[in-house]
Amino acid sequence: MSSQSKTDEPGYFLGAIVIVALASLLAVAWNVGVPSGPQPRGMGPVFMGLAFILLGITFLACYFVPHKSFLFRWFLKFSVGFPGFPNPKMALFISFMFLLGGSFAVVEGLGFQIR
Repeated sequence: MSSQSKTDEPGYFLGAIVIVALASLLAVAWNVGVPSGPQPRGMGPVFMGLAFILLGITFLACYFVPHKSFLFRWFLKFSVGFPGFPNPKMALFISFMFLLGGSFAVVEGLGFQIR
């Protein structure tokens, strides 16, 4: 980060795009159906995994560019609010968890076995 203070931009359009993308991925996953069981395969887990990956990217963006959108500032405030670790780096940990879980969901949904 530079030493200059960045001004907060409203970022309504960017926030709306992320919210609509997340909502549409979740709606498609629910409409397709997310199977339960030991080996869930199909397009439901793929779309749910893509939603998790988008959440991970959003948490990553909230750490690096929170001044770009109201949504990024809210995600950063959410991640700093965890008890026991009130640090902005918690957003990186949450991002890593969503990216990892989403990647595994996509790979498993496509039928590959991770073992």
